[in-house]
Amino acid sequence: MRMVLRHRNHWRNLFHSLDRPRVPRERAGNLRRRLFLHILPFMLMLLAVSWLSLMAGHSIEQSKLPSGYASLEHH
Repeated sequence: MRMVLRHRNHWRNLFHSLDRPRVPRERAGNLRRRLFLHILPFMLMLLAVSWLSLMAGHSIEQSKLPSGYASLEHH
């Protein structure tokens, strides 16, 4: 009986050592970093596109030209 109890405790210790609170926190941090790194380029792209379109629209309004290429060369 003692051997069986030792065995059970050994397996419990193994599972508890695997189930440390550090591991999920580290995994969550890595997942957050990965998500942030994946989302960041898209956010920057959206920001750049919206800024460029806003600047193009502003320059078109200023110069009153039908196409914004000539007015974009000034900036």
